[in-house]
Amino acid sequence: MSEMSGTIEGRLLAQRKVLSMILSHLSASGNAESLMDRLRQESTFEGFEEDPGEGEGCAFAIEESLAEEIRAILRGVDARSDG
Repeated sequence: MSEMSGTIEGRLLAQRKVLSMILSHLSASGNAESLMDRLRQESTFEGFEEDPGEGEGCAFAIEESLAEEIRAILRGVDARSDG
């Protein structure tokens, strides 16, 4: 891993942690239910199931990465609320 990619990874992890903390705080106060529902919807990426060859490439990878990052943030929220 290059120094630059390590820096970027560290920054992304920090942002994920801060977002998880904010959402956990909002959830605990009962003010985030509609936001959490929207994030859960965004964390589901259907892909190109009708034509598997259609979705290959950069656009598919970006959308899947986006959905995975939202799922990771939601896992952080769940972990904070459980413990």
